[in-house]
This record gives sequence, structure tokens and C-alpha cells, in this order.
Amino acid sequence: MWQAPGSGGGGEKQSVPTGVLLVVPGPLNSSMLREVLASGVVGVIASSIPFRDLEGFLQTNLLELINRIDVESAQAHLPPVTILLTEGIGIFAMPIRTINFLSHYQGSIALLSGTTSIRQGIFPELVISLPLVEIQQHWHPMRPDTTLSIGAQVRVCSGDHEGAIGTINYLYSHQQVFASGILARAALLRLEDGSMLTVPLSVIERIS
Repeated sequence: MWQAPGSGGGGEKQSVPTGVLLVVPGPLNSSMLREVLASGVVGVIASSIPFRDLEGFLQTNLLELINRIDVESAQAHLPPVTILLTEGIGIFAMPIRTINFLSHYQGSIALLSGTTSIRQGIFPELVISLPLVEIQQHWHPMRPDTTLSIGAQVRVCSGDHEGAIGTINYLYSHQQVFASGILARAALLRLEDGSMLTVPLSVIERIS
């Protein structure tokens, strides 16, 4: 885990071993990525990054890059560091549950793929090896439940409230009209701060 300068680390330069995957529990910026590149880190996992910072670091048109059909040739000239953003483009905090999950497996062997193609439905993936003690404790593979049902914890993945986490309080039986003018199936969420929010089902994903 790596803390950005000024985030409570006392301003001291942090030593990072080469060949590792680095977890940044917050947003990235272009200067942090340059430091990561110079340190020999092979991959970085962070919450988010501003569009201009990422595009400037990659030195390419980001929209064209993620919409290319020939993925391998498109990524051949990128900087030699793999990036995974848990919350996407912008400035968003990393959810505590995500930080806790990644912290739990700190020091584990992991594989990170940053291959991205919107057209082919390919997105970055992180695979973490389980410690032997967890495998021995009656471990069995689990298929994530993606059903949007009352009581499910979800995250808003698009729009003005992107990154917000809440629990489905109610599923509307009829389509709802939103400020943008769209008519869509929707859910009423109780957010972590106790407020209520109605969102289209298409912009939420189940996380537990």
C-alpha cells in the first residue's frame, strides 16, 4: 500500500521494491505515475485518475485506444506499467471495503491485466493467489451474485453519483422518469450517509 505525499506519510520518500503491484488507496495523478514508472513497479491499482492525467501519461488518445479492435497493437507503445482503476476516470475515493480486501492480500502473488477494449468487452482484471491456509479451510469457488434485489449492496457506476455505495431499499414496478428525460427501470437506494437516491438499474452493480 502506498500513500501519496501529503496524505499523512510525513512527506518521506517511500521505498518501493521493483517488480511489484502497487496499491494506491486513492486517486492517481500524472506525477505519481511518473514516479511509479521510474521505481520499477510493474502495475498500479488505484481508485481513479483525471482524464487529462491518464491521457497525458499514456501520450495517446484515450478514447481511440479503448475503442480499437486490434488490442495488442494498440497497447504495444504504451508505458511499461499496468493500471487498474477500481472506480474509473475522475477523482473518486476507493471504497473502504476495497481497501480492506486488497490490504488482506498484501504480499500475495498476483497477476494484473490492463487490457481494455470497449468493443470486445475486455476490461482490466486482477487475479490474486490465495494463501494456503485459506485453501485448507474448506475453501470452494464462489460465483458472484449479480442479482439486483432488495437488501443487496450496490455501487453507482455512472452519472453524477458515480462511486456512491448503498443498499437497495425498493425496486420500482414501473419505469421512472429522470432529469435527463430518460424513462428506465429504477431502484431506490439508501446510501451510506443515510440519504435516499433513485437511480436507473443500468447504472448500478451489485458488490455484496
